Amino acid sequence: MMVPTDILNQEQMLLKYSSKTNIPYLNEFSNEMDKIFAVALGGATGSLGRYFIALGAGKLPIHTFPSATFLANLLGCLLIGIFWSLFDRIHINNEFRLFLFTGFLGGFTTFSTFARETVQLFKTGEQFQAIGYILLSNVFGLTMVGLGFFIANRYLRG
Repeated sequence: MMVPTDILNQEQMLLKYSSKTNIPYLNEFSNEMDKIFAVALGGATGSLGRYFIALGAGKLPIHTFPSATFLANLLGCLLIGIFWSLFDRIHINNEFRLFLFTGFLGGFTTFSTFARETVQLFKTGEQFQAIGYILLSNVFGLTMVGLGFFIANRYLRG
C-alpha cells in the first residue's frame, strides 16, 4: 500500500519542527525569551546583592569614600575571576552563563556608579580621594580577578 505524498510531507514537517512546538519561529522566540529571563533574573539578584552591600557599607565610619561601590566592584572582580576560571573547563549552558556573568555580575558591579562617584569627588574638591579611588579600584580590581583565578585553580579544581 502506498502512502500519499501529502501525508509524508506533513509527517516530515511535524518531525522537523516538533522539538518544542510545531511552529518553527516560536521555538526561536522561546529560546531568546529563556536568555532574556536568565539575564533579567541574574541582574535583579546582583542588584539586590549590591544594595545589601551598600546597606552594610553605610555603617562604616568612612563617609567621604565611596566604599559600597568599591567593595561591590572588588567582590565582583574576585567572583568573575573564580567563575571564569572554573567554567573554562566545566561546561555550563548558555542560559546559566548569561544569568551569572551578564545578569548577576553585571547587576552586582557598576562601572557607571564608579565613574559618577569619581566625578563627584573631583567636583567637591576631594582630588586626592578621587585619584586614590581610581587607582585603588583599578589596581585592586585587576588583583582580585587574578586572585579569583588563583583560588579557583588552586583550591576548587582539586
